[in-house]
Amino acid sequence: MASTNSGEAEGSHEGSEPSEPPIQPEESQVSQQVASSAVASASNQLPLPNELTLQMFVDLPEYLLPYLWCNFRHVCKSWKQFVEEAFIKRHLATITIDLAFSDLRFEPALTFAFDRISETNNECAFFRLVHDEMSDFTDMTAEIRRTEFHPFKKIFYHQVTMANVATGDPGLECLLVYPREISFLWKPMLNQLLGEEIRLRRLAYRLIQPKLLPTNDSMTNKMHFYLIQRTDEFYDEAEKVREQRLRRQYERSGVQWQSIKTHESMYEGSEKLRKFRLTRKHFKNPERYMEV
Repeated sequence: MASTNSGEAEGSHEGSEPSEPPIQPEESQVSQQVASSAVASASNQLPLPNELTLQMFVDLPEYLLPYLWCNFRHVCKSWKQFVEEAFIKRHLATITIDLAFSDLRFEPALTFAFDRISETNNECAFFRLVHDEMSDFTDMTAEIRRTEFHPFKKIFYHQVTMANVATGDPGLECLLVYPREISFLWKPMLNQLLGEEIRLRRLAYRLIQPKLLPTNDSMTNKMHFYLIQRTDEFYDEAEKVREQRLRRQYERSGVQWQSIKTHESMYEGSEKLRKFRLTRKHFKNPERYMEV
């Protein structure tokens, strides 16, 4: 009986279908290929070393800096940190600030160059007087020391220039004046300076769009783009862009905006615009532009 039962048991196993069919050689090969490609894809997605990512942002050409700050910086938190470190390490050093007080006691304006980031507050940058022999500046600081900047407080004329990239008069928030140096919040200043530069480039592109040639003649298009930024037509439109930004500054400060002429009354506005234009005219002819 035992043997019969065991035989029946064996017969039942032999006659039953296997629960899972064996993997065919072709399917096994495909699975291995899929697994290999998945591993390769995962390896390609590994992040770059932090030092390499930072150096990549440090070494970007000048014409890309507005996009680095206004676009790349907002990709993710890690890129935001890398971009800001790149500006501290290299790009802030290309910025100078020309400053003259509203009574025009200084001619030419005093020039300040980037010196350092505050040790206690990473948001604050110090710019130091380039020529220390300008001792009169120390006397002036007694009158305006620790004076917070607002666009409607006509304390001084100022021009911020990032060499070969952008120039303008962005707000210097939380400006503090010390003997031989000034400090302010550097990130809001760059938001305005480089954000306005991108808007001006888009404006220039719209002005030359009817003249653009097929893409195989890109160098001619780039020359059109470069030259339009030296015309009265461009600067008339650029002043409208600047006025929109000043209007927003006034609104944030809770002050009634009247007109650009009222704002410029103590700044000798025509002279300021002449200096902006002259500075921009001496920017290097860029080899490449993203816009064309």
